[in-house]
Amino acid sequence: MNRGEIVTRVEKRIERDDATTTTLLQSFLDEVRQDVEKVYPFGHMYKTKTATMTADVYNYTLPTDLILHHPFHLYLQDESTSTSYAELTKMDHRKFDLVYDDAAGEGDGPSYYIVRGHDVDVYPKPSTARTLR
Repeated sequence: MNRGEIVTRVEKRIERDDATTTTLLQSFLDEVRQDVEKVYPFGHMYKTKTATMTADVYNYTLPTDLILHHPFHLYLQDESTSTSYAELTKMDHRKFDLVYDDAAGEGDGPSYYIVRGHDVDVYPKPSTARTLR
């Protein structure tokens, strides 16, 4: 059952189907879905987002609807093909700061990422524009 079907069933049950009721029910269902996602990281609730990485930029802001305590992965588009992606390795920011003194180091493309709040740093910074998923 999808969101629209749930809203329709509830509207029939309470015998109201005006626009205000529909909007309130949709908002309520979205809130419940977010509450469930925060507690239970169900695989079928995973979302995929893409972002374009700019050459010589290593810091990017994560989507605001990303739940940071759930596992997530970053994949970098292969330069030779638009359909192939390589997974970046997540590194703890404390270890990264000890190992690398220059987060903006040069390289062919990122291999690691570090989460800092709602930002992510990639290392080494990309030399060309690429797609991050």
